[in-house]
Amino acid sequence: MKKVIYAVSLFGLCLVAQTAKAQFSRYYYNKHEVGVSVQGGYLGVQNSLPYNLKSDGGMSVGAGLHYDYHLSRKWSVGIGGVYSMNTVKSENTRFEGSMPVTDYEGTNFVLRYKTSTLKEKVTLNDLNIPITVSYTMDNNIYFRTGVQIGLNMTSEVETTFNNLQTEAYFPQYELVWDKLEYMGIGNMGDIKEKKDIDVNTRIAWVGEVGYKYELADRQNLYFGLYFDVGLNDVKKSNNAASSTSLLGYEAERKDPLRYNSAYDNSAYKLKTYTIGIKVKYGFGL
Repeated sequence: MKKVIYAVSLFGLCLVAQTAKAQFSRYYYNKHEVGVSVQGGYLGVQNSLPYNLKSDGGMSVGAGLHYDYHLSRKWSVGIGGVYSMNTVKSENTRFEGSMPVTDYEGTNFVLRYKTSTLKEKVTLNDLNIPITVSYTMDNNIYFRTGVQIGLNMTSEVETTFNNLQTEAYFPQYELVWDKLEYMGIGNMGDIKEKKDIDVNTRIAWVGEVGYKYELADRQNLYFGLYFDVGLNDVKKSNNAASSTSLLGYEAERKDPLRYNSAYDNSAYKLKTYTIGIKVKYGFGL
């Protein structure tokens, strides 16, 4: 008889505990959550570019680690480290121009040039540190916003002159030469120049909206749409390297043509934004 009473009592206690847990579970939450994420999206340029270059956008992909401290079941603050790889592409069809130069004998002439297509690609690899606040609704829809600091790891610019053609015009003689290869005059073909560049620390406003799916106890999947809007120009001013022409001419060199990039132009500014998709797996501690 005592065994039956004990069994009934134990069952009753379990039932009460389960009822209490179900009733008050909304008040319990993990204060600490660690997560890993992957993201990717469209990267655009906020400002116009010199030489009538038009940007058709680029790609931004990244992966990161995150930590969130939950102030309540709905509110949390977070910090993370996200490594992103970003590409900005721009193009100008049928680019042409001219500039006065002097050859190795001291004779002045006008260097004319044209390309079928001028292309430029800027690659930025950054370590981003987002500092955010998040709010999760009862239906598991969440909102997140904050600021992000982007520390540049590596960056480069690649400029391509497709079908570059040059000619020398001597106005004092009313003479045009279109084939003097030792002077950099003629059909130069496709020219591609690549170099490393220095950029400023990037400051951005970031935000995200999505759905929190509860996989299991202390395990969540977050599916979200995010945006990242740069607040500053990341191009680092360098007056010594600034150029107003995409081509330079140095007669004393074996190859007198010097190829510059649009990025070298003092009018070039680089403020970007990103819109994309993010997936994060989080687990409570």
